[in-house]
Amino acid sequence: MRLLFYAHSSTIYGANVSLVNLISGIMRHHPETFVHVIIPSEEPIGSLLKKNKIGYSVIPHLYWSYNFEVAEKHRRSSNSVFKIWYLKNKWEKKIKNLLYRRRHLAMVKELNPDLIYVNSSLAPMGAMMAKKLNVPFLWHHRETIEEPVYGFMLEDRQQFSHYFRHAALHIYTSQFLHEFYKKEFGTHRFKIAYNGVAFKDENLGFSRPDFVKIKFGVVGRINSQKNQKEVLEIFRELLKDYKQKMELILIGEGEKLYLEKIIPKNTGVNYLGFLPKNEIYQHFDFLIVNSKNEAFGRTVAEANAAGIPVLGRFSGAFPEIIVPGKNGYLYEDAKGLKKAILDLAEGITPATYASLSSSSREHFEENFTIEQYSEAIWTALKKVVS
Repeated sequence: MRLLFYAHSSTIYGANVSLVNLISGIMRHHPETFVHVIIPSEEPIGSLLKKNKIGYSVIPHLYWSYNFEVAEKHRRSSNSVFKIWYLKNKWEKKIKNLLYRRRHLAMVKELNPDLIYVNSSLAPMGAMMAKKLNVPFLWHHRETIEEPVYGFMLEDRQQFSHYFRHAALHIYTSQFLHEFYKKEFGTHRFKIAYNGVAFKDENLGFSRPDFVKIKFGVVGRINSQKNQKEVLEIFRELLKDYKQKMELILIGEGEKLYLEKIIPKNTGVNYLGFLPKNEIYQHFDFLIVNSKNEAFGRTVAEANAAGIPVLGRFSGAFPEIIVPGKNGYLYEDAKGLKKAILDLAEGITPATYASLSSSSREHFEENFTIEQYSEAIWTALKKVVS
């Protein structure tokens, strides 16, 4: 089988890391398969692909979506300002994608894939090449679109729907995401596959040498959709009275102005910035995931792999992947999160934590390994090609 993968961006956050994990799993278990990845720019994903010995080409291609928050800022200025900004962005990207199209066509013809794997809803080029060259394509959806929480708004819904109907198979990272797309774009052939994550045995937690202070962690790209601001506000209040019992560790990158706006000064919040994955989960005892409409929640699986339980908002896919009392706990809102933090800070024992940590790891092994993930998608790939 010859597989061509289209990455929508060159970042090394969830969607692309998951893609690299998938390809690595396929290469390890099916070495006879030819794989190649097209990325829109070189770094940082290029280094990750090289590290994993995955062949790739760099050919630019652009999104067919715009950012809701940015659009609303322009709309508040005036509707005319918004329309000018919107049309400029839309047609600039359309024209550039048309100019890049020839290079993509030449590359796809040269690679002659049996199937094209489009790794996100946000960029159209892989789907366009598949339809143009009559190659079946599989569309892996990893985010909601056309809703303000994630903020990815389509510039041409009709065009998106056109390609959506032509996909040989849609893959969704959760039942929640499938239901979302089903409501927006109808029922099509699909498969639900939870993301798999890589892990190392030496990252396991399972016990705590010191239980005087509970350390809570927030991990990932720092932006409004992930809703870290609400967590920081809760800790700003709690740390006034419970500084000796708890600590918040914030790990990830974001825009400088946004970070300065949301991170409180001198309140016990420890901001560590970006860290390699194998260094993240040694810094805290519980992960907090507070985003709304999360399509999966990769950090939940990563934390569980390291034996770290999770406090998750009852939203998006979290109720599917967090089993209360096994790999963490769910809460409804800010009030519920505050109560959960206090309950843990004042009541959890080393024995309880060790048991919860162990069962978190078991939950990972039952649901989120690379082997399960890559084999599930490999089976789907074979069916599409045949």
